[in-house]
Amino acid sequence: MRTTLAAALVLAVCASAPLTGRVAFAEDPAPEAPRANGETGLDGFRADGDSRPLAVATPIRFDPDALPVATWGEPRATAGFALKPRGSGYRLWLRSRLFAEVVVENTRGAAEFSAFTGGSFFDGTPPECGPGHTGSFPARWAGLAPRRWTDAGVDVEMGDGDFDLASCDARARVSVEARAAAIVPGFVYGLRVRRSEDDETLFVFLPRGVLVSAAGDPSAPIALSNTGPFTRLSMPLERGAARSAVVRVSPKSLSLWSHLRTTITPVWSFEDKTEPHDALLVNVDAAWQDDRKLGSISLALPRLHDKRPYAALVAAAQAVTN
Repeated sequence: MRTTLAAALVLAVCASAPLTGRVAFAEDPAPEAPRANGETGLDGFRADGDSRPLAVATPIRFDPDALPVATWGEPRATAGFALKPRGSGYRLWLRSRLFAEVVVENTRGAAEFSAFTGGSFFDGTPPECGPGHTGSFPARWAGLAPRRWTDAGVDVEMGDGDFDLASCDARARVSVEARAAAIVPGFVYGLRVRRSEDDETLFVFLPRGVLVSAAGDPSAPIALSNTGPFTRLSMPLERGAARSAVVRVSPKSLSLWSHLRTTITPVWSFEDKTEPHDALLVNVDAAWQDDRKLGSISLALPRLHDKRPYAALVAAAQAVTN
């Protein structure tokens, strides 16, 4: 991944009150149950006991139906972005005041290039565009508007459109502008977005992941982003189906998240050497069973890891479950 990016981004300032209070971390778990008669032990390599994640807060149960719902609709005339070559790099302009990811796909529907405002984060090769080029590629973007970012909610904008190769300009065909509600105040936010009554997706926004993995129906994979200043999970909600994702969040990730929210300024230099197995493990699950939609978030850390950088996040999670 390259580490230089020029981006035009004009943002306002919004501050938040820190979470305070004593944080109670979980103690070591109870011993494993004795092996059943006649059963043999597992072969192969297993994680040492000191590095196995331990729960640091009671799992949070949430009702996806209680989260705000929005519908893809007609976009604003100004919605979109421009992505133009500049020397050996590129220049990205987003027309909304967002910390956002932008993606330009290739003709086969795979991500060709992705970049973020808010910092030096991008992946892939910018599409060649400008005079002499014709045609278009699918493009999309999703981001957080920091102007009214609070513990309780954050404004979100998302768009689907086309990147015109002649003008280096992406315009929206449909877009969403709505406010996501906190699942873990200040740290995890959720929003449901519908294309129709039978097509609904749960979007979850949280701090940048050192590592992100997702599971679900292979024919409808979970979309995710983990190359920028935040992580976005897109989890389709389908009757009789479940979705699951795991995000490893480091102390550096939380510092970056706090910087974006409190200073409303980009981060042009970012380095995180945290190994995934040393970071906080965040599990996000969503399911639709019978007539009920169910969601849960759990937090866990390796036993010997320094838990202090996560105190505010754990306190927020504990406040939800208490």
